[in-house]
Amino acid sequence: MRRACVILVAVVVASCFNGSAALAQRGKGPGGFGGGMGGFGRGGDWGGMWEKYRQQRKEEEAKRNKAEAEKKLKERVAALLSEGWSNLKAGDTAAAVEVFYDVLELKADETEAFLGLGLTRASDGQYTLAQKQLELAFKGEKDRRLAAYNLAVLFTRLNQKPRAAVTLNTYLASKSKIPDEMVLNAQRSLVLGQMDENMRKGIGLLPQIQKLIAEQDKQLVAVLYANQERFGVAWLPADTASKARQAGKTDIYSKELPFVLPDMTVLKGKKSGGDAINTNLPEIAAGLAKESLASAGIAMPEPLPAVATADNPGAIGLPNGGKPTGRIEKPTLSNGQDAPQPGTVEPGTTGPAPSATPAVAAAPAAAEAKPMIEAAVTVRGAAFCVAPGILATSARIVQGATTIRITMTDADPVDGEIVSVDEASGLALVRTSARLSPIPLAEGSKTGHATVACFAKAGIFGPELDLLRGELTVGGGKASLRLPSHPRSVGAPVLNDEGLVVGIVSAGRDDPAANLPVIPIETLRKLLGNQVSAVASVPQPHQAVAEITVMRKQQ
Repeated sequence: MRRACVILVAVVVASCFNGSAALAQRGKGPGGFGGGMGGFGRGGDWGGMWEKYRQQRKEEEAKRNKAEAEKKLKERVAALLSEGWSNLKAGDTAAAVEVFYDVLELKADETEAFLGLGLTRASDGQYTLAQKQLELAFKGEKDRRLAAYNLAVLFTRLNQKPRAAVTLNTYLASKSKIPDEMVLNAQRSLVLGQMDENMRKGIGLLPQIQKLIAEQDKQLVAVLYANQERFGVAWLPADTASKARQAGKTDIYSKELPFVLPDMTVLKGKKSGGDAINTNLPEIAAGLAKESLASAGIAMPEPLPAVATADNPGAIGLPNGGKPTGRIEKPTLSNGQDAPQPGTVEPGTTGPAPSATPAVAAAPAAAEAKPMIEAAVTVRGAAFCVAPGILATSARIVQGATTIRITMTDADPVDGEIVSVDEASGLALVRTSARLSPIPLAEGSKTGHATVACFAKAGIFGPELDLLRGELTVGGGKASLRLPSHPRSVGAPVLNDEGLVVGIVSAGRDDPAANLPVIPIETLRKLLGNQVSAVASVPQPHQAVAEITVMRKQQ
């Protein structure tokens, strides 16, 4: 029995040895299991396959990371644009400028940001700057509609109404299928309502403009307004407009074209001018016409609804309680009867003859309505720790705040609350639970090398702290900073070569990087008083500086 076991063990050992030799020969290794495993390394067939697999994994990972970054970028840009429009609607043009510039730093060709900057500048009466931004927006397809309209409005403010008419005509000529009714109404208001005969003669393209207006009116009759006629920018049932004129009522036109936001509401800036309401919107024009007829004692059936479509987003008179239905809407008369289809003529009506009506497809499915812009302000800056749980920042950032959020570079946001705001100094103190380390304050501000700890760019994944090196100039109780680029972060600390705070950035986005206003450290020391405490060591910037985000609602 023992002999048999010995023989069996010998056979097994021999088999293992032969297998090892075979593996060694396959892998061209030095022999044994070491050589055999070498066959799975770089020298063997499996080695090449493994390297190829690893490379494929790296490429797939890179694609996933790129796709994730692109997704985050898109989300971040969309969120910032929403903030920018809210800031503008709330009337805080400085905050709007900051956000729209943030968008362009993330995506340099974002035409909606150019549109936002153009309208922001127009709101402040800075028409030269506004024109440049709106022209950039007009070059893109996505925001071409509002860019064309608002650029034309800008030209009217510059007393260049003929140029405004040509701008609108250029856009309308590109809408060959279904006219953009709001922009067409603006052209009618401008050329037919606001210009006298002498001014119209100054338009070289007047014949083409008048022809296009007539053609697109016919298209609208065929698609949306069967058996109706124009009453300025409004539509009335056949023969009703003539009765209104006989009663002494004038056609409905916009007296002064207003600048318009993406939600089709009027920009109400300090120097934007224009009508208080957007008369050129079909729904508003219809309401004004109805009021005009009622005041003259003229009865009329309900006007046909203007159906918002993908090609005609200006027509906002939607069925279903004003909500888009996502289906093709069939126009009906006020008595419930179906309206005549394009190209047909009902007996006794003024509908167009088939030969006089351009071939127009039925209105496409209703477009998603533009969301209303909330009038609220969101601003960002920097804050730095001066005592346990106490941050210093800019007064104009936190003034009127309803919500304050403090975000470190490596932690989730936490709430903050105002301790004090000193308008005279331009500084404020905020209390927070963020785990930040106090940064020591210099005894005074001195001219020399300086570094700003700031958030110079709008991060995609969160705030990213930057250190910008520059020169601080102090004199006459004032201080200014020269940097290679804008720090973006009002409230950021200015540090000397020892890491001590010597000033606080008070610059806005329009201040040049070569001459940025700075609040001297003496002013902060005076505000803090006995709250200034000795600091044993200088912390790293990311341990002491955080991004502060402030939201405030419009009153």
